[in-house]
Amino acid sequence: MPKADPTGTSEIPSTARFGAATITLRRLRTWFVLLLAMDLLCRTGYQMGKSPVLPLFAKSLGAGAGASGVIVAISTIAGLLASPVIGTLSDVYGRRRLLLAGTGLFALMPFVYLWVRTPEQLFLVRFVHGFATATYGPVLSAWVADLFQQRRAEYMGWYRAVRTASYLLGPLFGGMVVFYAGFRLAWVVVGALGLLAFLPALALPARQATPRSASPRSAARPFGYLTQALGNPMLLAAGLAQAALYLGLNSNKAFLPLYALSVGVNPAQVGSLFSIQVAATMLAQPLGGRLADRLGRRPVILLGLLLVAAALPMVMTSHSLPLLALWSVILGLGEAAVMPSITTLGTELAQQGAYGSTLGLLDAMDNVGKAMGPIVAGLLLSTFSYATAFTLIAGVLAVTALLLLIVGRQIG
Repeated sequence: MPKADPTGTSEIPSTARFGAATITLRRLRTWFVLLLAMDLLCRTGYQMGKSPVLPLFAKSLGAGAGASGVIVAISTIAGLLASPVIGTLSDVYGRRRLLLAGTGLFALMPFVYLWVRTPEQLFLVRFVHGFATATYGPVLSAWVADLFQQRRAEYMGWYRAVRTASYLLGPLFGGMVVFYAGFRLAWVVVGALGLLAFLPALALPARQATPRSASPRSAARPFGYLTQALGNPMLLAAGLAQAALYLGLNSNKAFLPLYALSVGVNPAQVGSLFSIQVAATMLAQPLGGRLADRLGRRPVILLGLLLVAAALPMVMTSHSLPLLALWSVILGLGEAAVMPSITTLGTELAQQGAYGSTLGLLDAMDNVGKAMGPIVAGLLLSTFSYATAFTLIAGVLAVTALLLLIVGRQIG
């Protein structure tokens, strides 16, 4: 599939050539909507189970704070390990069968929680459940890249906007179900949402359309694509940028509640700050993708990183709710600029048609940043003030932006 027009001036053609077939734009968009429906259903259920259901459920089984933290984190570790492998397998064996397998995990694993009686059992179930998101992340993104040649970043922005919507809907539904009906029904609802995702999943084409220009896929050397991705300096720089982004955002997520309490902001207001940030990200991602199509990927990524780098120290020096809300919006806008651009850039740096392995690698680096954020921030806060610690973290984002700029210029 040819690279997207970096100027974004060309329109999407009314038809697209895939192999010997001509597929209309209407059908491409229909498949796109089916993919979005799958992602919204599965991820809303997953986020519902992740927060607030999972920590409360772990506590009800007798897990202490440390064990609960490990149980919550283990799905991220599973995603980190599995995403590159699963993405690569989708390049070799096709997206549809991998997505159906991931949908099966989303649909069936929640019912296994009904038989969990100990924290150790919950740990194992949660680890396996983590392979569901490890499948959906790279494979669904790769399928979106397969579908659209022009304005790809804008379509990635819409995809990520729907994905972000699940982060708002899941905790809301989860809290309501647990409050009114308890844990057991909550897991049934999570599984039911996964089962519903089979409706759009089974409506996807049985034979995945692949671009005529795609390189032949070799089942004999399925991880050759991943090896090539690891040897691409621009791709690694983009992955580091993504890891740095979530290092900052997850540091803020972990410690903003504590800082806010210290300046007189109550927990309910802190929750509203996170909702504002997520809403800003959700609404702005299609615009971030459109800007990336018009201005190029790297300028928009750099802009987003610098927005987050500027906002992080300001959050930790603000003493009023309106100022905290303003900086939360800017954090959300920074994420909205970076993520559609990095996902699209990953497809353009990939070997033709082998988007899964590249996006799997980016997903893994994303998870590294998410996991390291609270750890790094905690270590810094053991020595420094909030303002100093988050200024240092902002410096990591600024240095990463500079690295991306330098590497990009060197390799053109």
